[in-house]
Amino acid sequence: MKKSIVGIGLVIALMLCSTAFSQVLTSNITARAQDSTGGVIPGVEVTISSPAMIGGARKEITDETGTYRFTLLPPGVYRVSFALPGFKTLNIDDVTLTAGNTFTQVGKMEVASTAEEVTVSSQAPTIDLESATVGVNISQKMMTDLPWSRSLTGMSMMIPGVFSTSFDIGNSNFGTSSTIAARSGGRSGGNVVTIDGLVWCQTYSDYGSFEEMNVSTNAKGADQMNSGITLGMVVKSGSNQFHGAMNGSYQNGSMQSNNISQDLLDRGLTVGSNKYTHYDDLYGDIGGPIMKDRLWFYFSYREGYQGNFIPGFRTAVGGPLTEFYTKLRGPSGKFTYQLTSKQKLEAYMGYPDKFQPFRGGNAKQPKEATQDQDSWSSQGPMLTYTNIINSKTTLTAKITRGGYCGRATPTDSTATLKASGQTSRSWWVVVLSRRESQRSSGSACRTSGSTSRTRPAVRRMAHSTPTMRGRFVGRSLPI
Repeated sequence: MKKSIVGIGLVIALMLCSTAFSQVLTSNITARAQDSTGGVIPGVEVTISSPAMIGGARKEITDETGTYRFTLLPPGVYRVSFALPGFKTLNIDDVTLTAGNTFTQVGKMEVASTAEEVTVSSQAPTIDLESATVGVNISQKMMTDLPWSRSLTGMSMMIPGVFSTSFDIGNSNFGTSSTIAARSGGRSGGNVVTIDGLVWCQTYSDYGSFEEMNVSTNAKGADQMNSGITLGMVVKSGSNQFHGAMNGSYQNGSMQSNNISQDLLDRGLTVGSNKYTHYDDLYGDIGGPIMKDRLWFYFSYREGYQGNFIPGFRTAVGGPLTEFYTKLRGPSGKFTYQLTSKQKLEAYMGYPDKFQPFRGGNAKQPKEATQDQDSWSSQGPMLTYTNIINSKTTLTAKITRGGYCGRATPTDSTATLKASGQTSRSWWVVVLSRRESQRSSGSACRTSGSTSRTRPAVRRMAHSTPTMRGRFVGRSLPI
């Protein structure tokens, strides 16, 4: 009996937690019907519709206060209609919803002797009258149009009212930082990143796949578990019409400026080469219906490359500078299924990959002492069930998983040393550990549903260059 009670308690706790994150991902509309004098009108039929909604339009009746609250709505542009016999039907278009907000739409209804219909376009700003949270919503249009580095560090620089602790200029942090680099007062840390409700930041996301990013900095509600910045990234969904997009960016060394003046040279500045070889970032997506108003699909893919020279980074025996580069790839997919008019099921999976040879290379760590990193970070699989019971009660159950799988291989330097008439013997200290929960500095990101536990490290000396998981520290000794 006690085990049953504990089990029920855990289920309720998980549902409450998932509901908190679903509030960040979704939006609400509070519809309020009034007559020309401002008096409330109960019994009005309120209809909302949007291309972002699966299952078609939703119709409800205002209560004794003349209001009805529509919950768990995806961000998008809506039409809100008010209808009641004896009054003109009022249609309000272009009602814009952003993630995590509640929009209050007042319908001023006029008496009509015959059946009439009035359509207007909403000019009201998107202001949440029910929340005092300080934050900002970054739409996909802003992500496409603004000149920013497509990284969490670059995004941190766009948040008003926060202090950036690191900078990403011209994609200088491409593939090297996967956490928020800012603080909203006080010391750094306490930041949380979610991807469709999954608390996980050890990943490099496809920013072309997000409908918008919801950022909360201060005066957050009791549903938020952290004191720092909360970033909720909302993944796009399909729709009743097929849609797709393709975007890209490119940069090479000829586009890079030089701020080394003669005065700096005269004062003893040592000039090194940090020139770009090239940078490109391509991303595209496609979505649409499998069954109209019933089953939608969405798929996206991102592939990026950045290469540059690091001053002094070359082989141990000299020679030209070695190019340091990073490759990022990231497929993701999402399915949305409308079970009933009030119940919905969503499944999502993302699997970004990062490949970075010569990791750790710099002027004091030559090519032979670096490692080649090839790592995958899973965003999911995730399964989300939502049920709109009534205007005041909803149910959200979510199963999520975030994981990280990394492989580090010592860089093969045999060819380089043989070309100079030398051979090498590489001794590697291998530190192997299995972490079932990972936490980066200053950020709350963990494997959902797991317990933080680190097994004792296993150390051994290896007179070879095997491929294995773990952290490698070593040096090449020419003999």
